[in-house]
Amino acid sequence: MAALTFWQAHLQQVTAFPQSATSRQDTRELRLVVAVDGRLCEANPSAIARLGYPLTTLTTLSWLQLLQVDSRQAGYDSWQRVQKGQSSEAVRLTLVAQDGTTLPVQGYAYRDDQAETVRVNYHLVSVPPPPDLACPSTPSAPAAPTALTPGTAIAAWAAIADQTELITRALPDTTLIAVNDAYCRVLGQSQTDLVGQQFLQLIPPSERAQVQAALRSLTPDQPVAYTEHLLALANGEMAYFQWSNRGQFDAQGRLYEIQSVGRNIQPYKQIQQRLQESEDAFRRLFDAAAIGLAQTTIGEGRYLRVNRKLCDILGYSEAELLSITYKEISHPDDLPACAAYMQNLLAGKVHSHPIQKRFFRKDGAIVWCKTTVSFLHDINGKPIYAIVALEDITDQKAIEQALQASQTTLNQQTQILRAVLDSMSEGVIVLDASGQVRLSNATARQLLQLLPTGNRLGELPTWGPHHTPCFYQTDRQTPCPPDEFPLQRAMRGEVVDNQEVYILPPDAPCDLSGKSAPGTWLSFTAHPLTPATGQIQGSVIIFRDITRYKQVETEILHALAQEKALGEMRSRFLRLTSHEFRNPLTTILSTAELLQRYEWSREEQLAELALIQSKAQHLAALLEETLMLDQAETGQLQLWLEPLDLRVLSEQVIRSLYREYGLPTPITLVGDPAFPSVIWADKKLLQQILTNLIGNALKYSPQGNPIQVTYGHQGDQVWLQVTDHGLGIPPEDQAHLFEFCYRGKNVGNIPGTGLGLAIVQKCVTLHGGTIALTSEVGLGTTVIVKFPLRLLE
Repeated sequence: MAALTFWQAHLQQVTAFPQSATSRQDTRELRLVVAVDGRLCEANPSAIARLGYPLTTLTTLSWLQLLQVDSRQAGYDSWQRVQKGQSSEAVRLTLVAQDGTTLPVQGYAYRDDQAETVRVNYHLVSVPPPPDLACPSTPSAPAAPTALTPGTAIAAWAAIADQTELITRALPDTTLIAVNDAYCRVLGQSQTDLVGQQFLQLIPPSERAQVQAALRSLTPDQPVAYTEHLLALANGEMAYFQWSNRGQFDAQGRLYEIQSVGRNIQPYKQIQQRLQESEDAFRRLFDAAAIGLAQTTIGEGRYLRVNRKLCDILGYSEAELLSITYKEISHPDDLPACAAYMQNLLAGKVHSHPIQKRFFRKDGAIVWCKTTVSFLHDINGKPIYAIVALEDITDQKAIEQALQASQTTLNQQTQILRAVLDSMSEGVIVLDASGQVRLSNATARQLLQLLPTGNRLGELPTWGPHHTPCFYQTDRQTPCPPDEFPLQRAMRGEVVDNQEVYILPPDAPCDLSGKSAPGTWLSFTAHPLTPATGQIQGSVIIFRDITRYKQVETEILHALAQEKALGEMRSRFLRLTSHEFRNPLTTILSTAELLQRYEWSREEQLAELALIQSKAQHLAALLEETLMLDQAETGQLQLWLEPLDLRVLSEQVIRSLYREYGLPTPITLVGDPAFPSVIWADKKLLQQILTNLIGNALKYSPQGNPIQVTYGHQGDQVWLQVTDHGLGIPPEDQAHLFEFCYRGKNVGNIPGTGLGLAIVQKCVTLHGGTIALTSEVGLGTTVIVKFPLRLLE
């Protein structure tokens, strides 16, 4: 703010630049005038002398050419702001003289509205190097101001003596009069040793000059000066510290004390050094890049920095490019697209990507360039300038134009070929050596379901193991290995003749059982493409849909298999039923004959009649089971629900079986106490379930082994379980026990038809339930039935 106030006051003394330049000869002040196009139009003698340019040369340069690279952005922004409306502002820049030396300057820029065109005036002075003078001896500091008494000063110092930052008090000649503990710890000395020393002597000699200059700049108006310098630490290492030095002045404006606060900034210095090394590396890469690079302003597109390759591409010198914008040398037809591209980049709608545009070289020739723009942003995310990369693609564009003519002819021939191929009922595919589809007709795309009919050539994906539909061999269960694909065989040089493959579309589930949604049967014929070189360049595959023929074949084979299975089932049924019917019939006939032939007592006759009655009931039950199974197979068996008591029904079945078998086998009936007293079920079917399950347990259990019947409900399900300790069922038979007329291989001579469990499954299915079986040979079998619980409303 002090610098700004000084230059504002100075500006009020200047009425107009030309008159001031002639009436006042200040050899230290540089005055420059920049026109609206960015060129220098006036300079005072001091500027001419300091910069080393003749006036005629200086006024032909652009403002940016006169600035050092690191100052170009700041100088350009300052010139733009003042030119476009801001009346004045303070500046700090670095100028470049003709001999390449740099000249740090600071000053003020303001707009001259009295001229015919808007001009920006710069009043600048060079920043002098710090004087190499020792601080003069200063008389002892006068007494402190009345506002700070010795007692309050001691109390204030005690409050900050233990701070972690380095705090010192010194006389104007830098003699220390007080230090805090942190200062002592860093230097590795006690307060007694440090007080009385000049802190300037504790600083390395190379650092003293800039500290002296800063201390001499302290005034009552500017009582604070900031310094950075090295200090030798207690461990012998050197570290940078940043200091805030505040001068204390008496009423006459004389300096009597310097109060300093310092902090260790060595880590920041190391980061700064790495950043500088990174910047230097970037500059080297920028200048040595094999493509054209430029740093430009945002919006106007004025060049701030260019590399040698860009000058070679565009035919301009560096100085010439710095005096123009990219729009001045761009082809006018490309400017709208460039403007839209930049606006989209600024808005974040697109990311940086190359665009092709034309530039005019200095010799008038047009050069095509692939141009990529990226922005450098400030800490707030605002773009501050653009980095533009240009690659000369003029020769590439010429080749593209030549190829375009050839492509037109090729497209015409391709259209004729496609029309011929699309008229074929067979699918045709041409592959290159990598497996990429190069040509296909509509039938091929339709059959393989890769893409809808009508897609252009080249849009089909690569046909390989991860892109193809699901292929199976003729059994529809074994996936076709990639090496056995017809196209792969053709690409190996094999000739494929009518290879049949089953195919599922990519979006259909690959069911290895072959029972999912219908697929397509294809017959492939393939031949490799071998031009004059003899190397295989691809393959041609021709295939046709044979699904209809395969379906007819499958139906015939299925009908034959069903007929065969039906014949085997009938034979097995006849064998079993004939055996089951023969024994009771034989017993009935022989008993009846004995009753006719011999004289029997009344008791003996009743016993024999009971035997006949038992065998007749067995035949009736066998016939009932056969009829029920036939009804179930033909869909005539119906479910008739009625209210019943499951416990009562179970007890009736158990008593009936006791009478039939007459065996001393204990049967335990266990019911859930919370089970409903009445449920809805089909009494006849449920009786069949209980009779067959408990009857099997009795039949295949040694006499005396207990049988347990358990029932209950869980949620909305009724469960009924029968457990025995009988023969058990071999594992290989368990999966077939519910088949028609199937019996386990370990039943021996125990009679049976194999119909019982098949009937149980049908009855359970009609109830909407399930049946499960667990068994172990020699230990017994458990069968559990579950069906929905239906209660009375």
